Amino acid sequence: VLRLDESISSKKMSFVHLNVYDLFNWQVGLLNNVAWSLWGAGAFHVGLQIYGYEYAFGGRDRGIDGSGITHCKPRCCPKHSFRESLCL
Repeated sequence: VLRLDESISSKKMSFVHLNVYDLFNWQVGLLNNVAWSLWGAGAFHVGLQIYGYEYAFGGRDRGIDGSGITHCKPRCCPKHSFRESLCL
């Protein structure tokens, strides 16, 4: 199990990116485009990318130390379709 404090304790400064995904698949992405243009809203998932990992909340009793926080390769969340990345 990867612990957050272990993965960053020996690192220097890093850029932080907010990676935005359309929920689930490309069909929701089409609906998001319409909803965004009409109402300025949509259904999105996000992850924070730092030090070569992307961290996100999975909403479950799993992840890092049972916190619900999961990690994956940046911009590669397996359940969602990557949309864009914003440097914070």
